[in-house]
Amino acid sequence: MFLTGNNSYRNALLPALLAAVLLLMGCSEGRDMRRLLRNVPAEAETVVCVNIEALAKEFRLTVDANRLTLPQRYAAIEPQADAALLQLLKSGAIRLSAVVMFRVESHTFITGFVADKDAFMQMVESRTGRQFSNQGDRQVCGPVTIIGDRFWVSDADASKVYELSRLKGDDALPRKAADMLADDADDGFAMLTKCDALTAMAGNSPVATQIARQILGEAGYLCLKGDVDDDELELDGEFLNQQFQPVRNPGTLAVIDRNALLTLLPDAEKVTAIGLQKATLQQIAAAMPSALTQNAADVFAGTFAIAVNTMAIDSTGMPAMTVTATLLPGADTTTLSHTLTAALPQSLPVNVVGNQLFIGRQPAQVAQGAVWPHIDDLNGALFGMALSPQALDRQFPLMYMHSGGLTMAVKADDDDQHLEMNVRIYTGSEENILLMLLSPMLQNMVIRGEWQAKKSGKITR
Repeated sequence: MFLTGNNSYRNALLPALLAAVLLLMGCSEGRDMRRLLRNVPAEAETVVCVNIEALAKEFRLTVDANRLTLPQRYAAIEPQADAALLQLLKSGAIRLSAVVMFRVESHTFITGFVADKDAFMQMVESRTGRQFSNQGDRQVCGPVTIIGDRFWVSDADASKVYELSRLKGDDALPRKAADMLADDADDGFAMLTKCDALTAMAGNSPVATQIARQILGEAGYLCLKGDVDDDELELDGEFLNQQFQPVRNPGTLAVIDRNALLTLLPDAEKVTAIGLQKATLQQIAAAMPSALTQNAADVFAGTFAIAVNTMAIDSTGMPAMTVTATLLPGADTTTLSHTLTAALPQSLPVNVVGNQLFIGRQPAQVAQGAVWPHIDDLNGALFGMALSPQALDRQFPLMYMHSGGLTMAVKADDDDQHLEMNVRIYTGSEENILLMLLSPMLQNMVIRGEWQAKKSGKITR
């Protein structure tokens, strides 16, 4: 805030300054978030910002003196929520404004503000069965460190936490990225992740890695803004370059053929689909030369999709699945069909129906499986995925998702062609969203902090 000494501006400035003060009075969580982000290192692979104050308002929870109270409408979920996490939120021990979680060098760090130091220390000692020890200007108890008015939970050594608490200048997350995250978290939460981490999800598959690179283009980061909308969690954001500017669709991808999706396994638990331009197919074939890849590049039209039901296993141990690829009109698929038939087990027959190649089950007549109610989320997508409630619950067994499934879609904005991602987690009700946020998985991360540490054997103190 700035003041000028010129009296001629006084009448104009005072109303503006008053408005600014009133605005700032309601934005302590924004200032807290920015303070926390100053200690996130520039090399962090993933950063998650949680605006507790905004989420409390969204769910109409009562917060008084940093003590959270669940209203009567949530009485039914309280017995199912994690007792220790609820105790922390109700205790007044931490400031219910903002929390930042980030991952760097295979370690996870969670940091926020202590409101009542004695209450916080007592709670941590009760949960860990250990006592805080003084180590210079910090107190340490197992995975928990207190430095000034900040608490830290990490599977890294306390000396690393202390190093991060003194982070300055170019070693910290760039100001532009920090401001973007703080602004995006206004409605609840925001996430920034390096695209290297997304590419790594492709594993050791050269084809998957090549496709991941085709999707991401020059993108270096993905920034997502989270919000709660009635019965679903929404994550929307853009891919960014190394300067944190939006990147455009690299032109390597094509819109997925929706009609192809509707021919997939009707009882699928998971559907993954991608649309590739003809030139991209040829580039992939050239990068991994073989008779199969070259023939595929010659006949494929661009949409590839796979639907899997891991709960339906045949006598060979293979899950029920359908793989499909759209074909160019009039393409000669004889060679490709013979090559695939020879390479695949008998449980995965190869068929050509119209302009589609099928591997696995015959094409479905009606899409009626668990993933299909939200398949329209993939309309216009260049790459997309849909998970059924069962598949999601198995993937996150501690989250108590009570979900209706999940969809993820990468799309190009119609106006500026910026590359975007939309994620939807369907929970069925606002109560289920809150229950998910108060789940044992989050409790393990925030309260005990030793879930991952004990698993990896990295706690030494």
